[in-house]
Amino acid sequence: MSVLRSLAVTTALTLWVAPTASLLIGQEPSPNDWRLSTRESLQGLHGVQVQTVFTVDRQAAKAGPNREAVRTFIESLLGDANVRSLGPNDASPRHAYLKLDVGISTLIVGGKPFGWAYVLRLQVLQEVCVEGLARPSGCSVMPTWGTGTSQPTIVPTDLTMTFYAQVADAVDRFLRDYVEANPT
Repeated sequence: MSVLRSLAVTTALTLWVAPTASLLIGQEPSPNDWRLSTRESLQGLHGVQVQTVFTVDRQAAKAGPNREAVRTFIESLLGDANVRSLGPNDASPRHAYLKLDVGISTLIVGGKPFGWAYVLRLQVLQEVCVEGLARPSGCSVMPTWGTGTSQPTIVPTDLTMTFYAQVADAVDRFLRDYVEANPT
């Protein structure tokens, strides 16, 4: 890769990551973090409702996967593993959301599209309540499990195939922890 092209890619990534960072860059909880972030938080789940949140530019939206197709793909992976995919009307006391956050940007070099860069993060969100306070504290939906945010992936061609492979890897990680937390 030439120095000019390398500089252009670095600049494009810098310009892309900065505005997307607040959406996607989260820190992996430390062992002393107050949030639950373990496979134990998956125990007893009756299923998950899949949510996908996409932040993409116009060119990436044309070239890459769409939100509904990715949600359907994740639901099929869950179904293959016998994990129930819940709909909006399937409320239960152990209702959880499996949320995929995605950011995709087109890389431009010399005024022409060069490829794409993307990051993704998969999380389980559940209602978390604080007990033992003098007055009712209320509950809030919070992350209880997650993969952390992926490093930016640069794809010069075939965004869709590479993207789906990385989504499948993240879902496999969730499924391994889910099965370990809920042995049959």
